[in-house]
Amino acid sequence: MTPGELYRGWFAEIWNGRQVDLMEKYITEESLFHSVNETGKSLKGPAGFRPFLETLLAAFPDIQFDVQHVIEDGDFAAGRWVARMTHTGQGMGVAPTGKEIVLTGMGFVRVADGKVQEVWDEWDRLGLLSAIGAVSFTAPAGG
Repeated sequence: MTPGELYRGWFAEIWNGRQVDLMEKYITEESLFHSVNETGKSLKGPAGFRPFLETLLAAFPDIQFDVQHVIEDGDFAAGRWVARMTHTGQGMGVAPTGKEIVLTGMGFVRVADGKVQEVWDEWDRLGLLSAIGAVSFTAPAGG
């Protein structure tokens, strides 16, 4: 598979298809996910990624990703996605709110030997946490 096909396939099979058992089709035990989860910490391999995936699926059982654009350059692919979800499950430390949420994000992957070796993801973590009430903002006094 090309880097772009791996990028699209990951979202189609792992996220949208919930075929977690296919994770090794796309990544290795050494694959690094830079800044992927809600804390921004890096994750390594299926064992590192699986808890993040399970946490989001528990909180948002209906999450669906629409990969909108993918650009390839040699061993790299970059893509932009939109995720739609409803906060109906327990997860992320917040009781279900029933809120429908739309998030956008972008990912950049490096592929070697037919598998994703590194991923750099940027998505609106703060927007998600704010939408479910995990964090809140207050205006400064007098402002």
